[in-house]
Amino acid sequence: MEKQKEIRKIDVESIETRATESNDHLIEGYINKFDKKSQFMKFFEQVDRNAFNRTLAQGHNIFGMYNHSSDKILGSTKTGSLKLSVDEVGLRFSLQINPNVSYAKDVYEL
Repeated sequence: MEKQKEIRKIDVESIETRATESNDHLIEGYINKFDKKSQFMKFFEQVDRNAFNRTLAQGHNIFGMYNHSSDKILGSTKTGSLKLSVDEVGLRFSLQINPNVSYAKDVYEL
C-alpha cells in the first residue's frame, strides 16, 4: 500500500498580529475550528468540542514551531509564550514571539 501525504494549513484569514503597549509581538488566531469545512482539503472534518481538553488539562509542554520544525521554536506553553484555550469556535492560540529572532520576526511580518 502506498503512503499518502496529508498536508494541513491554518486559515490565514483568522490570524492577526499586533504589538501591545508593552511592545510584545503577538500572533493570535485559531489552530482548529469546530465543525468547519476545510478551505484547503475539500472535506468536512468534524472535531469534537472536547478533543483538546485532556491534553490541555494535563499541562503538556506544547510548542509553536515555524513550519513544524523542532529547530525553529517560536514559543511554548511551559515558558508562557504560547497560550492555548478552547472556546465556542475552536482551539485558540496566542503566541508572543521574540522579534530579535529572525525567523520569528519573519513569521510575524508575513
